[in-house]
Amino acid sequence: MIASFQDGGAPILRILHGFEGFHVEDEKIVQNGIQYKIKGAGYLRVYLKKDGTVSIDTSQIKPQYRADLLKAIGMNLRKIDPASWQELKQAVARYQGEIHSLGNAEIVKTTGLTLIYDGNALTILQLSNKVPKEIFQMIESVTSTPLDSLSLLESFANMKEETALNVARKLCGFEEPTVDAAIQRWVLNQSIADPKYILPAIGSDEAGKGDLFGPVVVAAVYVGVKEYSKLSKLGIRDSKSLSDEKVLKLSQNICSICSHSVHVIESTALKRGEMNHQLERTHFECISEVLTKEDSLVIVFDDFGSKNLTHSFPGRRVFGFKDGERNFAVASASIVARAEFLKYLQSISEKYDFQIPTGSGEKAMQAARRFVSKFGPEEFKKIAKITFSNARRLLLQ
Repeated sequence: MIASFQDGGAPILRILHGFEGFHVEDEKIVQNGIQYKIKGAGYLRVYLKKDGTVSIDTSQIKPQYRADLLKAIGMNLRKIDPASWQELKQAVARYQGEIHSLGNAEIVKTTGLTLIYDGNALTILQLSNKVPKEIFQMIESVTSTPLDSLSLLESFANMKEETALNVARKLCGFEEPTVDAAIQRWVLNQSIADPKYILPAIGSDEAGKGDLFGPVVVAAVYVGVKEYSKLSKLGIRDSKSLSDEKVLKLSQNICSICSHSVHVIESTALKRGEMNHQLERTHFECISEVLTKEDSLVIVFDDFGSKNLTHSFPGRRVFGFKDGERNFAVASASIVARAEFLKYLQSISEKYDFQIPTGSGEKAMQAARRFVSKFGPEEFKKIAKITFSNARRLLLQ
């Protein structure tokens, strides 16, 4: 998702940089958005949401390209006033630009460039290097860079605590008791829609949900000014893009610095058709435990299809995102959860003197067949997710 800031009533210009190493083969208008065909990678969709924000859907991009694609379309935040938008739109239109309406939004397209303006914010997708220099020069001349929460966290980390608190209170306009709470209040006032910029926060995520063997592990982690300053240079990101060795090392760092909670749902406790309900309850428990240590106004989780979690903490804002791991606290939680899951599999492997793999593909199924042959179906039921159809079919053989 892409950030949607407000600053003094001025819409925000958001630039997505060119797709380094990617080539756009085709683009077309789809319901509520635009679809781009990325050569060799799949389809990227940009949706205009009812709340005026813009979201980016990478679900149809091949998994091995998602991280690089998200990195390639990293963004800068800029302010632009409505009059400057009209001027910029007309400038782009002069280069054989097309102007479309999509709901309450305007879309302006020309070679290598798409602008989406929803009345409150402007998103620019730069899809090639063929965009006229005049356009970029104009962008530089009519826009300015606003504050973002990550820059604030870095700035406050270098201040004395009393100074930081006074500055943070002036920034948000509230007499909050801590620097973290003041920044959170400022973040909430900005209507930010990109999880990357929703900090400080408690983040929660799970691991093991898609693996045949082992439990589902849920973790929650709090990241504020102090925590971010210690962890931001360590390469923390979604655990799925890290090696097992890196996950285990980073988890140690995170747990030694951040307030956190970890809960394990044993595979024997998982029930068919109730996964989301069980995840919802366990996320709630982990977040609640962290709240006993950190009075966070903001909670972010990687959305697994939850229906109730966003309404479960009165007086606090809870955000669920499909790409929640873009949030530093959620990414930290994903690493802690994954590390606990890996350690659990290691303990099972040692118990049975049998290497238990991750995943649920053919490698996992081959291991499952060997395990059942060696130890029997009852032992298999103790360590595998019988909620998986391939596990049930194996037991019927």
